[in-house]
Amino acid sequence: MPPGGNRWIIGLGLFGGIPWLVAFVAGSIGIAILAPPELRRTAILGVVAVNLLFFIVHVLAVAGIWLAIYNMRGTETLLIEAERFTVARTGMGITVPMRLRRSPDAHFALLDTSIPPGKGPHPRLEVRSAGSAMRFGAGTTDAQARQILDACGDELGSPTQLG
Repeated sequence: MPPGGNRWIIGLGLFGGIPWLVAFVAGSIGIAILAPPELRRTAILGVVAVNLLFFIVHVLAVAGIWLAIYNMRGTETLLIEAERFTVARTGMGITVPMRLRRSPDAHFALLDTSIPPGKGPHPRLEVRSAGSAMRFGAGTTDAQARQILDACGDELGSPTQLG
């Protein structure tokens, strides 16, 4: 299934994450190179300390870039196994699985997409199982979502819910 293509996530990842990382890398290299020879060791230690302080921000920037690329060119794959449901989201060759334990009361449902979305497309499908839920399929059309729902209902051998 294609991803939802959320413009806000794409914008934040590409215009927030990439400039942040480029600025930090360029600044870190620039400080180490431009420091006078007698202060170079102190400058490098300072660069390391500042990068360690901003480590979480760097991780968020990389995650934002991954989310942006996933939203532009990624895929979603639903895997129904005997003991769990898995939605694997893949972008840049990196797969992030979301798992939900399968229970006897598990069922799939189409979600109401008649309400205009806030900042991105709505997920169209939901699986509920073991008191929890997982939503996916924001990049599908209504017809594709219904086909997926029918296939999931056949796989479960149980009824599915529409809207």
